[in-house]
Amino acid sequence: MKTSIYYASCLILFFNVMPIHCKDINNRLKDLMEKTEKMGEIPESEKPLVISELKKIASKKEEDLRWSAEFLNAKLLLINLGDREAIYDFGKLLWKSEKADLSGIAETERPMIISQLKKAVSGIKWSSEGNTTLLGAKLLLTNLGDAEAIKDLVQRYKKSSPTSRSMERLLRNCKQPLFIPLIANDLKMDEKAEYVQASYDYITLPRSFQSTWIIRDILKNSPAFHQDVKKWAESLGRRDDSDGFKAAEKMRNIMRQWWKENEVYFQKKDYGAVRPPQGFQIPIDPAKSAK
Repeated sequence: MKTSIYYASCLILFFNVMPIHCKDINNRLKDLMEKTEKMGEIPESEKPLVISELKKIASKKEEDLRWSAEFLNAKLLLINLGDREAIYDFGKLLWKSEKADLSGIAETERPMIISQLKKAVSGIKWSSEGNTTLLGAKLLLTNLGDAEAIKDLVQRYKKSSPTSRSMERLLRNCKQPLFIPLIANDLKMDEKAEYVQASYDYITLPRSFQSTWIIRDILKNSPAFHQDVKKWAESLGRRDDSDGFKAAEKMRNIMRQWWKENEVYFQKKDYGAVRPPQGFQIPIDPAKSAK
């Protein structure tokens, strides 16, 4: 009882006496999380005050996709404290995270977010209802650099060949360079470009082509790569190019050449040294050249 009263007093002081400055927000969240971990669940009588303050921190509009550590931490802590509104919006948060810019989150800030995110999905089971949420969480964990999530996502991707529409769509929003060498061997598969049944409602091309698209999109999405690499990846075009199967085979061959030239940089994790394949020239946009 004494501990609970002392804890409540600390929280009230923590939120209402301390001045609110942006630079203090993440430290306040960290302090709260550490207290929660050490002392167990926050008593029900104290949750409304904590949730109210967290909502102020998490009030940043999600449409601004340049997410900060304090924004994500507050959102996830609200979920873990049982806030119904935050729980209801969890799926939307994960859906928007696919397009979010996480580059402003420092490496030292990521373990806290990863811990809270894993806790938020710990009670969800793999099922027809839970898969979308869990896959979305796995992608966010992957983009934040969690090794366990990266390994699990790769295993789920390779479990079926070709993979499902939802998995393919998800991975094409991946921003994690570490994912590329884990699927790059797929490029070596000597598969014919033809439609295959991935599920009862989805036909696509075989695994080597899916991996080509995913690698191409990681290169486009990730802030780790040079702008020339992004422009080159963008120039490879869409998967449903008007040239059809020939375009898909051409893209895979180009990607094979690119990987052969750049694999060493991925081994060193020197992503800034990655470049387009030799001899490639970025197409000039006629509209821009005319200006």
